[in-house]
Amino acid sequence: MVDLLFREPLTPWQGHVDLVLGGEPGGPVEGPRDVRLRAVLPPPRTRIRVARYYTARLRARLAPPRARFKARYDNDVLRGVSVATQAPWEATDQERHEAGAPWADAPERRAEPGDRWQPAAPLDTALAAPYRALPRERREPATAWERAAAVATHRGSGYAYPPRLALDHHGRWQRGRRASTQAGGTWAYPGRAGIRRTAAWQPAAPFGIAVFAAPFGPGIYAAPRWHGRWERAGYPLPGESMPPDPPDPPGPDPHVPDTDLLFRCPMPSAPWGLIFADHPCPPPGGGIVVPRRRVYVVLNTAELVRLSDGATIPTTGLSAAIDVDSWAWELSATLAGADAVQLIHEAGGAPIDVEARINGHAWRGVIDDWTHDREFGRRNVRLRARSLAAYLAAPYALPRAYTETAERTAVQLAEQELPTGWTLDWQLVDWLVPAGVWSYADRTPMAAITTLAEAVGGIIQADPAAQTLHARPRYPAAHWEWDTLTPDVSLPADVLVSLGTQPQPKQAANRVYVSGKHQGVSVGVTREGTAGNIALPEVIEALITDVAAGRARGLAELSATGWQARERLALPLSPNTGGLITPGALLEVTNSDHPPTWRGLVRSTAIEARLADTGMTVRQTLEAERHEEEAAA
Repeated sequence: MVDLLFREPLTPWQGHVDLVLGGEPGGPVEGPRDVRLRAVLPPPRTRIRVARYYTARLRARLAPPRARFKARYDNDVLRGVSVATQAPWEATDQERHEAGAPWADAPERRAEPGDRWQPAAPLDTALAAPYRALPRERREPATAWERAAAVATHRGSGYAYPPRLALDHHGRWQRGRRASTQAGGTWAYPGRAGIRRTAAWQPAAPFGIAVFAAPFGPGIYAAPRWHGRWERAGYPLPGESMPPDPPDPPGPDPHVPDTDLLFRCPMPSAPWGLIFADHPCPPPGGGIVVPRRRVYVVLNTAELVRLSDGATIPTTGLSAAIDVDSWAWELSATLAGADAVQLIHEAGGAPIDVEARINGHAWRGVIDDWTHDREFGRRNVRLRARSLAAYLAAPYALPRAYTETAERTAVQLAEQELPTGWTLDWQLVDWLVPAGVWSYADRTPMAAITTLAEAVGGIIQADPAAQTLHARPRYPAAHWEWDTLTPDVSLPADVLVSLGTQPQPKQAANRVYVSGKHQGVSVGVTREGTAGNIALPEVIEALITDVAAGRARGLAELSATGWQARERLALPLSPNTGGLITPGALLEVTNSDHPPTWRGLVRSTAIEARLADTGMTVRQTLEAERHEEEAAA
């Protein structure tokens, strides 16, 4: 509660009341007032521990006391008005006064401005100059030469084309009409004349029915106008004389296909088994042997087609490549034409499937990306695609986490990763995987299948055109056993366009330990016939739960050791030169320089088709891994 004390008496009411708090009206305002605080502080406390009795004094400095004040002001008090305040000043009546200044506006004076010059009075005078224009004189222009009158001329030569004859003539030739010659000079080209090719025979007009029929009818009489092969030459006519266009060469004879079936291979055991292959007569259980010839005839073709509607995409370059560490074929193409971008760009960014065809082989894939570069005078469009197996990997397939809770074989674990419509060609060892061993996180179906194959030393490769995955061993046989096997393809060195060698020496080993983890087994793999004294680092793989799986992995590890060389070969792509050779094939090259005959395992394949001025060129480039047997330890 706050009481308001008014020190001034109440004046007559003037319409409002001003409340002035804190002093006299117009007086000084009171400042803050001091407040004294009296407090009793608690004595200091401490703990002293002594072994004996002593008298001790304690001196301590206490902190000053601290206090917190809380004030509350309540002005919600309603009282009657008891006094009216009065200000020392009040409003006065308005008075008007004229302001005075030591200066005032001067009266306006009109004055005429004056210049240093003023317009002078015009004088009638004639302008005179030291020179003047001469009077115009009409003259006819003349030049040293003038256009001469046209003179009728006639260009002639020693020969002229005969006039066209009606189609009912039967003669193969007729006498030509002599042409007048008026040109002089040594030689001159005859004027261009329409060239009309007439076949040696033509359809004859039918004869009327007569008593007898003759094989030929009466010929048309031709005037005997003789003309020699040569005549007197003359000077060439004025102007430019162009040689006549050469006649068109005769077209090739129409191709008549032969419908006879010629079987070069002996009939198999089944009389109805007709097998047509690119390479006739392969030996039973053997590979392809390319004979040594003087000439190899190859017909090159290449095209790129959009699978959705079969539209042909024009290209100037097309290639397909794969290596042993890749599961998909890589397709690349250089497009031609300004409309090529529209053929590979789908509305909404939907993927586009294409098919590349090179010399009878087909590759199907999905376009991953493309680039469009445009410069002055030229345009460059390139695309890159992968096999249809790209739909099983990122970005088309989402990664997931999975744990198998039942006992499965490796083939079953791989097949359950495939969607409907896909098949698996498993050529690796199959083994039993206990429950809980097969577990992964953040993997696509392709990554999961690849992990299963790599556990036993295998690789995954997509089929070029079909929705099939091939699981193959990285080394079908140990490299020290290649001499005892039949090669998949045997090539003479004469069929190779180029051959290069790059040595890659490695330390030889003859023993390796392969071990699993929680439910796995430990397998020691030793090369037969060796002491097993050069061991590789131990290989630990969670999926090694069977001895067969450990042996397959150890065989792949030992086969990768020893002295090696990378052989790079280039040859045409044709059935008579070995056809398409894929990674994993055992290749044999004969009639070589050094060594004369060697074998290697194909590690990469690249097919390139390019359109040049001389035509289309197709090359198949292979990279093979060749081993030179080291001395047994």
